[in-house]
Amino acid sequence: MPNKKPSKRKKRNPEEIKKEIINFIEKLDFPTTTEGIAKGVGLNWFTASFYLSELRSDGKVFHKRVGRQNQWWTEKVDEQRGKIREQEKIIQEKDIKLMKKDEKIEEQAKEIEKLKGQIREMKGRVQNTEI
Repeated sequence: MPNKKPSKRKKRNPEEIKKEIINFIEKLDFPTTTEGIAKGVGLNWFTASFYLSELRSDGKVFHKRVGRQNQWWTEKVDEQRGKIREQEKIIQEKDIKLMKKDEKIEEQAKEIEKLKGQIREMKGRVQNTEI
């Protein structure tokens, strides 16, 4: 009987595998494929697909078929997308404020140039009157 090499892979029970899948998906802020999940969690595609189907029937993950791929996500992805939209809105508001400030600065720069012209003109008058 040949010596059997010990497996390098840790045996995981189904609940551990499901928890790892959910944790992996929640770390992402976008849906991912069955293959991506399988690679990320260290499973073969078929096993990942099996557990994803179970999680889907339990309502813990969501699924959409896109072309030939299955896309998977959790509610946290939707939350993260919402947070991203909020951040984008804040950034957009700040950009608008900055653009308004830039416009004011441009107006003030024009006013400064106008005043500099007036000062030069007055200096010229003063020098002409001194002569």
